[in-house]
Amino acid sequence: MVRYRNSSYELSLEWFDHKLKWDPDEYGGVQHLYVPAEQIWLPDIVLYNNADGNYEVTIMTKAIIHSTGRVVWNPPAIYKSSCQIDVQYFPFDRQSCLMKFGSWTYDGYHVISPFCNFINKYR
Repeated sequence: MVRYRNSSYELSLEWFDHKLKWDPDEYGGVQHLYVPAEQIWLPDIVLYNNADGNYEVTIMTKAIIHSTGRVVWNPPAIYKSSCQIDVQYFPFDRQSCLMKFGSWTYDGYHVISPFCNFINKYR
């Protein structure tokens, strides 16, 4: 049996863009800026095992650019994933579904840090 599930998650993406660094002392103490996400480079992180074939972020929000070059972007999205479930012990079963995120363009070791927990599910 395959189950489809819609889930709302906050996906927090962070990276460094050295072209976006500045010295706050030279710009009136400005430490960070909010810019439209479509005006900067964005990583192409997608849910590989999505169930509807939609790999795009539907609402572009603002990204936060810090003076150090650190960029933070939290694109809102509703993900529809598919996973195999086992109902043998229903109603006493417990299911776990892996959601596999990755980049279409870049190797995962260059894009996703294995040390970060980048998904927080809304409850």
